[in-house]
Amino acid sequence: MIELQATVLTDWHPGFCAWLQERGAAARTIASYRSDLERYAAWFRQVNQQAFSIDLLTSVDLRAYRAHSLEVERVKPATWNRRRATLAMLCQYARQIGAITYDPLAGVAEAAQVALPPRWLSRSEQNKILRQLERNLNAARTPAAMAQAARDQAMVLLMLHAGLREGEIVALEIDDILMTERAGRVAVRMGKGTKRRDLPLGAEVRRAVANWLTLRGSGSGGGPLFMGKGSGRITTRQVQRRVGEIGRQCGLEVTPHQLRHSFAKRLADDGQPLTLIQQLLGHARLETTAIYIKPGWGDYAAAVENL
Repeated sequence: MIELQATVLTDWHPGFCAWLQERGAAARTIASYRSDLERYAAWFRQVNQQAFSIDLLTSVDLRAYRAHSLEVERVKPATWNRRRATLAMLCQYARQIGAITYDPLAGVAEAAQVALPPRWLSRSEQNKILRQLERNLNAARTPAAMAQAARDQAMVLLMLHAGLREGEIVALEIDDILMTERAGRVAVRMGKGTKRRDLPLGAEVRRAVANWLTLRGSGSGGGPLFMGKGSGRITTRQVQRRVGEIGRQCGLEVTPHQLRHSFAKRLADDGQPLTLIQQLLGHARLETTAIYIKPGWGDYAAAVENL
């Protein structure tokens, strides 16, 4: 077992973090890199009986670490591929500052991943969610219950009909919403990396957000759009729990990411170009968007039904 408690990243780490920040990496991404590197450094110390530093990056160790990850720890292929991506960034940094002269990861392969079924919801499942949100509003009998139901509806619709990530929902400020009777948009300021994108809001989303703002009370000082328990900003975990609970109320297992996937798939089904969907989702790579809209069994069946 790898002992992480005593692992200390040496004096190269601040420079690596600064380099990542210059490249536009988000704080959460940098924290994820640190976690992966702490694990590698702990493994390196156990195997080599010395502290890790970037001038000690070798293909021998990286191949051994791949084998340890997949065969001893038995991590999922996606986990190894994430670890490898972290090490690739470190190798790139090490070469740039002259700590190493070649790429020790060149012969260290990614792990093959089995394609998972699409994670989007069908139209009928989406309608179940929408009906449940309305039922919760109609069933609310106290101000607190009404506020929670209105908040939940606004959050879900921003993910399902505008494609926001759960982290972007959490980060929204009141001032990020601009709406009139006939149009609206949301400024997403905290997407992955440092990207910003402005997204249009359809009529159903505008009504839900307006209803929530009325119950929340926007005041004149701005502040978080969505509140959690007490008067603080809602957390990512609270968003996940509320979405999961709404799904359970109508017999579904639902995550915030499924709502975002469903937004993308619906656009694709409506014939929107992949590049437009990419921009709305805030993806850097078109290949990522293509994963979101991968056809499901129903699509295959419909394609051959009338041949």
